Amino acid sequence: MTEKAATRKAALWVGLVFLLGAALGGVLGYLFAHRPVSAANPPLSEPERRANRVAEMTKNLSLDAAASATTGWHLGALAWRNQSHSRPDRRANRSHPPKRPE
Repeated sequence: MTEKAATRKAALWVGLVFLLGAALGGVLGYLFAHRPVSAANPPLSEPERRANRVAEMTKNLSLDAAASATTGWHLGALAWRNQSHSRPDRRANRSHPPKRPE
């Protein structure tokens, strides 16, 4: 076997191994990218996430029923405040004092 034939045969083998590796990588990459995935825990809505977090924090901080009631009152006050501040007529009256007659 001459040196030129050996070089040609080696280049053929290198090319063949490269093509097989590229084909195998493409097929495995496609299969991995397109496999069906189901989430173990589906995403929760904002109120559910907040309730879970409050329950977790209540458990971690060892809060009693009085603290839970205070939280309820606080949330009620926030809702009332947001509702009263969302009305444009009330906000306009509070932002500027009445003008004095001249």
